[in-house]
Amino acid sequence: MATPSRVEDWFQLVPHLVWEEGWEVLIDQPKSGTFFHCDCPWGGELLKIRVEVSVENPPENPAHLLLRPEVRALFGNGTDPNTQMLSLHAPGEALLRQLHGWGLSSYCSSFLEASDDRFRGEFSTWKSSWLRISRDFPEEGDSSLSFDGDSLGVLLARPRVTPGRYEISDIFHVSQEQFEQWDLIHLRLLFEQLSYTARWFVNRPGISELRNIDEDFYTILTVQSCRRGLPLLPYPKRGEVQEEEVIKIVDGQELGLDRWIRFDAMRYGSDKFYLSQYLQLFLANLNIHHNFPTYNSLDGNQLVSFQCVVRRDAWNMVKEAFNKAFLMQKKAYRRGNGGNSAPAVLEDVKPRVVRDRLDRLSEVQAIQQRLSDEQPNLHKVVVRRTFLDVDDPSSPEGPGVTARSSRRSRTTSILQGLRACGA
Repeated sequence: MATPSRVEDWFQLVPHLVWEEGWEVLIDQPKSGTFFHCDCPWGGELLKIRVEVSVENPPENPAHLLLRPEVRALFGNGTDPNTQMLSLHAPGEALLRQLHGWGLSSYCSSFLEASDDRFRGEFSTWKSSWLRISRDFPEEGDSSLSFDGDSLGVLLARPRVTPGRYEISDIFHVSQEQFEQWDLIHLRLLFEQLSYTARWFVNRPGISELRNIDEDFYTILTVQSCRRGLPLLPYPKRGEVQEEEVIKIVDGQELGLDRWIRFDAMRYGSDKFYLSQYLQLFLANLNIHHNFPTYNSLDGNQLVSFQCVVRRDAWNMVKEAFNKAFLMQKKAYRRGNGGNSAPAVLEDVKPRVVRDRLDRLSEVQAIQQRLSDEQPNLHKVVVRRTFLDVDDPSSPEGPGVTARSSRRSRTTSILQGLRACGA
């Protein structure tokens, strides 16, 4: 069975991902969170920690709590070389190479992006994974970050009713052999590390500035008013079209923009017009940029063909030259097609996606409804390994008493012990 690479894949393969049904509780501590596990459809075990956190200076849009991986790689670590971006496929989808801690701490650095020295040591190792952000899914205001590669998991952030409060769920895969080797002490250690890291992660130093960078990192362009046909392209210097196809204007002679051709998607290997491709060809024909980076998707959502995404700083470098040339395009367009209207390119517009959130959500709801129908008597919690912490009003020690024994050992924070050992 294929493993999930996007958050939609996770909901397809694990329909109870955000439910309590279908998970077995290992540890439940009201102040720290809840630790679950379940059998994994493709083998091994899935572990999930769920905590509720308060976010200082939360983003105005709750779906922007999590950063895009490329923004974190480029700006999140300053001069720290421990996170490197190997490839950017699209906005919100990047291949990162990260230096991870060893042992149980590697799960913190893998799935909660902890990039400071507390999770690194002499035995740190490099791992590479595709990271993909998704926003407003499965519900408006939600955000997720999925991992696929040396690490496999998904991080979900869901806003609560109280402003600034979020439910953070971290789901990750471990082998059956690894899971069976862990006893209660190992699970408590992992639980405490993950719970601590989740709270640190959303309030770490500099995170507000990073969210501002992330918010302004890209801009969306759109083309409109193409009532008499598609926009024109500057005549290519290599002369790949017939002379009779050229539209000539006098006004563009001084700029070398007096010859224009019609855009033909088939000529460039496409089945339809894409603004992303058109913009690349336009700038290449002008010798401004021969491979200008444009994208058809944003944060996991495919945009309509007359929109595209560009990095704001890259667009600002070519915008002035583009606008001057595109003004000549309008004159050539009117000459070649007649009428007064001509295409216009606008920036900072709202994205229009091919499949909206409701379409994707309806698929998830259908799967979850089928799961509910197939398992009407599914119990909320089945304790198999007796690692459950329960709130017992009759216990003199109050909440957090382990079901394994009526006596609870007095322990200090395991994180303090790790720091003392230099982990």
